[in-house]
Amino acid sequence: MIVLSLKTLLFTTSVVSLATVPTAALPVSASLESEPLPTSLLIPLPSLVNDACGILGTTAVSRLTYEEVAACYRSVPFNKRSAATTLESVITIMNEFYVFRDSALTPDLAEPFSVDPVDILKSLETIGRREYESDHQFHHDLSMALVSLKDAHASYSAYCFKVYYFSQPLALYAPVVNGKQVIQVHTDHLNQGYAGCTVQTIDGEDALAHIIKWADTSMEFSKDAGVRLNHALTTLKYSKRSKGFKPSRLPDRGYIDYGLLRPGSTNDTTLRGMWSVSREFPIKFNSLQTFVQNICEVPQPPGSLQEQKSFQPQEYPLIPQVKESPKLQVKSIVDDDDDDEDDIDPVTLPVGPMKTATLVGPSSQTSVIFQLNERLDVGILHVRTHSIKGDELKELDSIVANLVALNEKGVRNIIIDFQGNFGGDISFASALAQLFFPNKNDFDKSLASNLRVTDSIQDLTTALFNTTMGKIYDAATFYNFDTKRSYTNNGLFINTTTSVRNGRTAQYTEMTTLKSTFFLANRTLIALPWTHNATNIRILTDGRCGSSCLLSTFFLTKSNKVLSYAVGGITGKPLSTSSFTGGAVTTLSAVHDLYSMAKVASPFKPLPYNVDV
Repeated sequence: MIVLSLKTLLFTTSVVSLATVPTAALPVSASLESEPLPTSLLIPLPSLVNDACGILGTTAVSRLTYEEVAACYRSVPFNKRSAATTLESVITIMNEFYVFRDSALTPDLAEPFSVDPVDILKSLETIGRREYESDHQFHHDLSMALVSLKDAHASYSAYCFKVYYFSQPLALYAPVVNGKQVIQVHTDHLNQGYAGCTVQTIDGEDALAHIIKWADTSMEFSKDAGVRLNHALTTLKYSKRSKGFKPSRLPDRGYIDYGLLRPGSTNDTTLRGMWSVSREFPIKFNSLQTFVQNICEVPQPPGSLQEQKSFQPQEYPLIPQVKESPKLQVKSIVDDDDDDEDDIDPVTLPVGPMKTATLVGPSSQTSVIFQLNERLDVGILHVRTHSIKGDELKELDSIVANLVALNEKGVRNIIIDFQGNFGGDISFASALAQLFFPNKNDFDKSLASNLRVTDSIQDLTTALFNTTMGKIYDAATFYNFDTKRSYTNNGLFINTTTSVRNGRTAQYTEMTTLKSTFFLANRTLIALPWTHNATNIRILTDGRCGSSCLLSTFFLTKSNKVLSYAVGGITGKPLSTSSFTGGAVTTLSAVHDLYSMAKVASPFKPLPYNVDV
């Protein structure tokens, strides 16, 4: 891999993160002993004068301060029964369903990966023994426990503590200047004259070291510190209104202190950057009690703002041939996209004419294609997402048409840009690779995998076998990896294997696989100069290529020897091509719904708060 430094990597200074997934009965402290939950949490209503949430809910958004949001969040009293129910279900899904439960204990990862072993069960058990005063701190600790796994597919987020967004006046990036990587101000949003300044310190620490340390602690995106740095410098919460990125996790305090050095000056300048507060969607509450009842608690009525959960990853069908009815309430088991598709335009293009490249053909759902102006023999296919709404074949036809147009313009070499691609449909991972290296057979781009199995999962999969709603818990959707034969019964989940991983024993399925969508190599593809020709293809990535995007890079680089170029990261250190593993992902609520529809006893209790697990 070749590592480049790119000065357009931005850091909207902030402190945010998501996190979580769960599993079975571990000791929970007496303080969190589970009891039947009342229909409402019945929080006493204080007077408006002392009601921080009353002040927050009745103040115009344009006048809100960090302190007002923090006061409301922290004023929600800790509910032991609610916390016990939540923790029990989170432990269950992490212990019995999360396939990387034991792999997370692996020590001494190979470079560039750099995370300590994580015993997620021990972390959750510790939370159960901790004394809390506020619900906000409890849900924050659950979120951070899952962040420590550095797996974007494992997340926990309580909706009511993420409805506001926080912005800093400075956007930062990390160029290499005179052989040394530094932090500089890319954009001064308040036009105070700080653009171009070198940031020497943040909150009294070396600026670069501070951001790396924060990303190592607070970002779930990758086990590679360089990728985490890139992610911290580029992607938080995208606001369609402001066309910028913002964090939605409550920062530790109301400001960030910067030590700045202006270009050509030897005198330091200090700036205290206050957090500004915004909100994407209207929410209604006028007291602590209505904040909890309207924003935090479940169930929510169909179509409500809480049900939309704008910050959640979108869900995509695992098997594209199975079309879900839009009225079906059970959510799909999917490969997710860690970004908010509803908040991001299909393809965001620069405003005004581009000086370095020319757009070729119309943009599609997943990608856009350019031809370099100074190298007319080079084209760029920027694949920003693997998520497709609608017909996958139509999307592929659009990409092929643009590739043909590139060829007609004399382009002979192509760069596939995967920067900031957080995944999407699993089937598209194989299909995209087939546009450059057509399949030799149905399983040419299939990979081996296995799933966790428990008695409860065996009961569920037996009931769901050969149904349209079973998804990854329906053996009929899989093929034996060795024989390439489909399963005619639930043997995949019944005939388990015992595996010991990092000292822990668990039951897994045998190695299995999905059958990738197969496309014949037509004359159009065969005629293109990069088809079956790795020397005419390069991959460009900042390491923020996750989930099904990772599968595409694997097929191209490992299977077909395409050379990849990495952008950004930490100078002098290697950078991984991609981030978190591709695969099927689901939510606690979706699995619980599967148990209900299959009429099998669910191991989960209904969650009292509106959360994403």
